[in-house]
Amino acid sequence: MNFSKTKMTNDGLREVVKFCQRCPELRVLKLFQNQLDDEGCKELLSVFKDCTALEELHLSHNWITEKGVEMLATAALENLTSRFSRPFWLRVEHNNFSYASSFI
Repeated sequence: MNFSKTKMTNDGLREVVKFCQRCPELRVLKLFQNQLDDEGCKELLSVFKDCTALEELHLSHNWITEKGVEMLATAALENLTSRFSRPFWLRVEHNNFSYASSFI
């Protein structure tokens, strides 16, 4: 699903998450170039539980900090690790990081 470049805020993301929860075989969710922040990351946590086939979450060019990325990475590890045959790609460049290299 592609909801990129829509000026989506965290409020709009709630509706997208509800829709995604009805798609358990969802593999790619594109949300780049929106207005999402760490509160939006909290909304996305349920997607990992309900969409265990997820392979790519594209969140570049938003307002997410290290805290939000850490929440998402933890949720991915907890919910997607039972399917090691496919990698998971969390794309978060060009967000609100101080120093990405120190965060990694």
